[in-house]
Amino acid sequence: FAAAADRVALTNAAVGQQMRALEEEMRRPLFDRSQRQIKLSRDGVLLLPKAKRLLEDYEQMIAEAPDGLAMEGEVSIGGITSGMGLLANCLVQLKKLHPRISVNLMTARSDEVVNLVHAAKLDAALLIETARQNFDGLSWTLLYNEPIVMLANATQTAGINDAVELLRTQPFIRYDRSTAVGRKVQSIIKSESIEPLEILELNSIIGIADL
Repeated sequence: FAAAADRVALTNAAVGQQMRALEEEMRRPLFDRSQRQIKLSRDGVLLLPKAKRLLEDYEQMIAEAPDGLAMEGEVSIGGITSGMGLLANCLVQLKKLHPRISVNLMTARSDEVVNLVHAAKLDAALLIETARQNFDGLSWTLLYNEPIVMLANATQTAGINDAVELLRTQPFIRYDRSTAVGRKVQSIIKSESIEPLEILELNSIIGIADL
């Protein structure tokens, strides 16, 4: 699924989850996962031509749409920083299908983009779902689930295999506590009664990974 993940700007896990959901809907295994390299199953091979025709028919339908059905105008989309890759990829595809659309893209925290959608300052947003958010009056779709993981330098933490011990003994770079993910991380740390050796707090997953 690595190539598909790169194409749609998602993680391998997110693409794998979507494919399992498709298999459940189709009520048949579409992939053979018995070996290290995943490949199409017999059912998947049989369905592949139909799937290609479906995509071709959709693209042709959009291309041949009369002006009354064509999409045009200005659209404002917001999203969290970690979702910009997915959003940018989707918007590039949208522009190909509807070249007369003008898209404004902005980044903000999850709670901020929800408020902007409520205020009609954004048409749509990509964000992390939390219990604190108010979706009343809005329509929303679950795109994918991703786990929270802890990153550690393999050289500096050699021989330490326990996550709790890592947090208690190694310098800790925290993800921004004002964000939904940051609050979730803090909740996990608190539940384990851990006092990490915090040295820095950043609102950038890439920045944390680089350090």
